[in-house]
Amino acid sequence: MRAVKYIIYASLIILIIPIVSCNLFGSDDEDACDSSIAPQISVDFHYIVRTFYQVEGEERQPLENTALNIYVNKVLCDGEEKGFFNYDQCDTGEDNLYYLTPIGYNLHNTEDYVRITAEVYYVPDRTDVNVYRYDTEVATISYAQAQPYDNMQMTKYVDIVMPAYRYGE
Repeated sequence: MRAVKYIIYASLIILIIPIVSCNLFGSDDEDACDSSIAPQISVDFHYIVRTFYQVEGEERQPLENTALNIYVNKVLCDGEEKGFFNYDQCDTGEDNLYYLTPIGYNLHNTEDYVRITAEVYYVPDRTDVNVYRYDTEVATISYAQAQPYDNMQMTKYVDIVMPAYRYGE
């Protein structure tokens, strides 16, 4: 009988120690994003991409007929990326604009954001300036920026301004 009590007490101690230690010392399983959880908001933007070139010290100028790839995704507070939308071989045309289909995301955390990246692979030949090709993150939309537009469809202009220099400089 004494052996049975010993086994029961030992089993209870073995079960209780991990519970107490997790509560006292924290758990590795805790989500690093718990401190910034926020009410879910829906981000639903219709993006219009515009391309420009800019010579240092001058106003930016529209750059028509630019060919580019556009990538949109959501970045979670822990750095995980989700919801990829790829628009390959886009052309801004003569009006300097490319219209993306509406893209919607749900953000659950104040550190979540939407990232837009562009890769310009063709810039039309110009006689006045040489425009550098471009591959960079061009816009982000944070939880705080999107919050006023929760559950609304909005238009967001995304400007890609590429550095340029005048020939002969």
